[in-house]
Amino acid sequence: MKGKVSIILGIGVFLLGVSPGLFAKPRTTSGPKPSVTGTILGEPFGAPFARLKKMQPAEAKLSGKVTDRAQSYEIAFHVENEFVPDNEIWFNLAVNQPIEGLNLNWKATKFGTEEHRLQSFPVKRPASVGRGITTVFVRREVRGKSKMESYSDQISATIKLGNIKNGRIPGKIVLRLPGRDGAIQGSFLAQVTK
Repeated sequence: MKGKVSIILGIGVFLLGVSPGLFAKPRTTSGPKPSVTGTILGEPFGAPFARLKKMQPAEAKLSGKVTDRAQSYEIAFHVENEFVPDNEIWFNLAVNQPIEGLNLNWKATKFGTEEHRLQSFPVKRPASVGRGITTVFVRREVRGKSKMESYSDQISATIKLGNIKNGRIPGKIVLRLPGRDGAIQGSFLAQVTK
């Protein structure tokens, strides 16, 4: 019996994350055809449902004072139209940066390197909030047991969003996790929630 694969990607906008099976055929479901597909932790993945959620702003504090703030978002992909997502991406944007028309190109960098610092923490302050992809969560359910992995570096991604219309926003994504842990890609129409 094949396990259910779930991915959660963190955007506060903290988005981070190909495998040889990138274009493997996703498992079939009785619902709509998956629009975002790939392979995660060796299992085919396909999600026909998506959601974009504006979250509480992320803050950095020093001695009790706010030194930096960024707007956090979450993109979630669902295999079935249910509350618990199979795939989430969290990322952070500047507070006044619009989500419509977003074109986020995230390079795979490693914690502790100057390249990672420049990409993730472009605001130079004693305490600052990261920008871009922060975490990708992958959840895999096998034989009724759930296994979750999270990634905060060595992730590459391209996320493009269009304009919100009738409570939905169109987008495209290509996401690659470290090593052979997997990748997803495709177009989506996400429900916008707050």
